[in-house]
Amino acid sequence: MTTAANPPRQDAVPSSLSGSKPRFTVAIPVHNKEPHIARSVSSALSQTVGDIEVIAVDDASTDGSAAILSTFDDPRLTILRRSQPGSGGYAARNLAIERARADWIAFLDADDRWERDHLEQLAATIARHPDAGCVFSSRCLVLQDGSTARDRYGQLPGRERLERLSYDAAVRVWLRIGEAPMGTSATAIRRDILQRIGGFPDGRCQRGGDKDTWLRTLAETDAVWSAPATSIYYFNTVNQVIRTAAFGSTHCIASTIYQHCRLYPEHRPLLRRLLNREILEYAKNHTRERRISRAFFRDFAARFDPVGFAILVALWLLPPNTLQRARRWLTHRPYVRPVGR
Repeated sequence: MTTAANPPRQDAVPSSLSGSKPRFTVAIPVHNKEPHIARSVSSALSQTVGDIEVIAVDDASTDGSAAILSTFDDPRLTILRRSQPGSGGYAARNLAIERARADWIAFLDADDRWERDHLEQLAATIARHPDAGCVFSSRCLVLQDGSTARDRYGQLPGRERLERLSYDAAVRVWLRIGEAPMGTSATAIRRDILQRIGGFPDGRCQRGGDKDTWLRTLAETDAVWSAPATSIYYFNTVNQVIRTAAFGSTHCIASTIYQHCRLYPEHRPLLRRLLNREILEYAKNHTRERRISRAFFRDFAARFDPVGFAILVALWLLPPNTLQRARRWLTHRPYVRPVGR
């Protein structure tokens, strides 16, 4: 594996040396990503936008990740270390946000990479929409067999791909494609907005915290889409959160949706549909991975309509076409609702 770092661009003085504020802070949480971290950090340091700072947070790695990070000799790279690993990299990202000097924070997971013009494309999008506080690019997905595909938002018909997404439009797209339109390694958010929403949900989420953060961000600002697929997401990587974090209670985004139902009653029908969809996806993963806990059922019984939840699980588990059609219909109905509503 090549671990040598790319030298700084000759046409840009690193902000760490000039004393000026960088255009972007790149936040990379690292926990046991030895096979991938050199690729990720190199892709950040080789951006055509040279005036950046890269903060890699070693989240108590026990493999060779720290040793690989130490081989990079670039004044734009800062390496921070935590003594205890946090769930999903949320605490590591929050530490990077706290130490960031740029107004914009771009997120890059340690097992993904960027095309060289990723930040350049995001900067151009920000210039077109200076009042927006969130931008995200299309993603190229590298599947398990090595083949590639575009992310679901990028696959939508042209008339359905909006460049600028309001809260309402983003939730509708989320329901349309079955996932949040933005991905972690494709997204950049203004630091003041991240500070206002409290950053990533460290201590509240074991998994799914990225989606929770996107929803809270969308309540503060529109998100603007950059069409070029400049973020590369790899499915076949080690130590992915989606494979290692256990299911133990309700999906953490549920509490945020409850809060938004109170704060934004005009969006309540859409939010209930989103809640249904997220619960169904969570129940599906519980069943697939056989990590169902008593706490999961206790939490759902206390906070959701148990009959509606039982129907959702049954419709997912039973395969006949009639039930699958009913499942699709049910995810667009407000059957699952917080107790007392």
